[in-house]
Amino acid sequence: MSKVKELFPSSDANNILGQIDWDTWIMTPGLPPVKNDFSNIYTTEAQQRASDIFNQQPKEDFAKVFGDWNTNVKLVFLGLIKNNLEKFTEENYQYMRDNLISDKSFNSEIKNIWYQIALNSKHSDVVPDVKVFLANIGRMKYIRPVYSSFGRLNKDDAYKTFQANK
Repeated sequence: MSKVKELFPSSDANNILGQIDWDTWIMTPGLPPVKNDFSNIYTTEAQQRASDIFNQQPKEDFAKVFGDWNTNVKLVFLGLIKNNLEKFTEENYQYMRDNLISDKSFNSEIKNIWYQIALNSKHSDVVPDVKVFLANIGRMKYIRPVYSSFGRLNKDDAYKTFQANK
C-alpha cells in the first residue's frame, strides 16, 4: 500500500486503494476473487491445432509449426490430446506418429506425454521406444506415469521392464 502512495498523487492513491476489497483478498479463505486468464496466442493455437486433429483436419503446415514450437507449447498441445483420448482415433495417432513425433530426439517431457498417449490409446508399436526410455530415464515424474500406462497395455511386459531396470 505504501508503494502506491509513493508512486501516485494522494487523491489517485486513495482512489486506487479504495477499489480493492482488502477483506476478501486477505481475510477470506479460498482462491482469490479474480480469475486469471493465462491464455495467449500460443495456447490458443495449440487448442485450435488439437481441435483440428480431433476433427481429422490438420492443416498442411502443422508438422512445420509443431517443429517450430518451443517445448512448453508442445506440452500444452500434447496435454490437450492426452486429456481427450476419448476423441483420439487411429487416424489421429497415425498422423501424429508419422508427421509430428517421427523425430525421436525429443526431450524427456515430450516423450513422457507422447508415450502415455500412445500406450493409453493401445498402440504397442511404441513399446520398444518406451523400454529404451524407461531404461535411460531415472526421474520418477517421467517414468511413473509411463509405467502406469505401459502396465494398462501389457502388465507382464511392464513388470519385466521394471525388474530389468530397477
